[in-house]
Amino acid sequence: MDTVAFADRITAALTNAHAAMDTLDSGAATGGPVDQAAVNTLRKAITDLSELAVDVRKTAADEAAAADEAAADDKAAAKPAPAASGSTATGTGSSTGTSKS
Repeated sequence: MDTVAFADRITAALTNAHAAMDTLDSGAATGGPVDQAAVNTLRKAITDLSELAVDVRKTAADEAAAADEAAADDKAAAKPAPAASGSTATGTGSSTGTSKS
């Protein structure tokens, strides 16, 4: 996850939560009824923060998996190639006969 996108999402959620708390505080100070819109906004901010946490966790897991895969690829590339098995004969057979003159 991009750091700027992360900061933008968390800032928006916290700003909304703060505004909702201010609304609830002003209602509590006057003894008025609870502002349901402010409660809903606060719930939404908490949900947004929860989703953000899940996204960050997933991104971290994906990055860790990619790093593990890259390390395994590097290790495999550093291994020497296995020796060829068997011999590579170029002849077609052996001569066992005697020559006649």
